[in-house]
Amino acid sequence: MDFIEFSKSSNLYFAVTQIEEEYLSKVSGIINAFALATVPITSFIVGIIIEYISTRMLFGLFE
Repeated sequence: MDFIEFSKSSNLYFAVTQIEEEYLSKVSGIINAFALATVPITSFIVGIIIEYISTRMLFGLFE
């Protein structure tokens, strides 16, 4: 492998690595935003389920 081939392959590796880093940062940003957006929805659903179970237990005490 002479210097020109090594230089081309290292430049290609650098370009691919840079693209992978940019792609991964964008994808992780999108996933993070989606996760943060679903927190209120998930907490609302869990709150409804817990309230339903608590209400059922409360009415179960008076039966």
